[in-house]
Amino acid sequence: RGRYGCTALRHVTIKAFLLARTECTQRQWRAVMGYNPSRFGQSGPEAPVDSVSWHEINTFALKTRLLLPSSTQWEVAARARGVFPKGPALDDVAWFGGNSGGRTHGVRRKKPNGFGLFDMIGNVREWCEDSAFGVEVGDPPTDGSPWLDSDSLLRSLRGGGWFSPAYACDVRIRDAFMACAHNPNVGFRPMYPLR
Repeated sequence: RGRYGCTALRHVTIKAFLLARTECTQRQWRAVMGYNPSRFGQSGPEAPVDSVSWHEINTFALKTRLLLPSSTQWEVAARARGVFPKGPALDDVAWFGGNSGGRTHGVRRKKPNGFGLFDMIGNVREWCEDSAFGVEVGDPPTDGSPWLDSDSLLRSLRGGGWFSPAYACDVRIRDAFMACAHNPNVGFRPMYPLR
């Protein structure tokens, strides 16, 4: 598995959830938090916010009542009942190392997936609620809930980003960073609570 480790397919049964069509933008972050931490501020207010830690996103979530998806929910949304494009088709759906020019871009500029979600495997990698993943800590639950470990300092990341090589833009890939990390390759996509 390793840094760009892929896990085997497994059957999951999850409840309905509502994920934002785009990554949280710099405009949205500033409206809630009052500042813009993004390294790529020059990419414009409709580019995804980047360089936010998992902890800062929790503050954002408390203010907005939004959530982070579990890693499993993220993957179900990214797959959109199908196989995600690779090869030449990747350029149509993702900003990645081969076409980004070394920066983020405004959301909704590439084609959406089958669920109408934009940039699922490109632009910025996305924080998830899970503590971590893989052989080191055990596989995530099969009911879609996040894998949580109160002792873990790592949080799950999904998707590729503006810097990623094409092979890393794969819905199966899981990674993790320290929850306190501020990385220009990382942003997030909020999930709306169902009433």
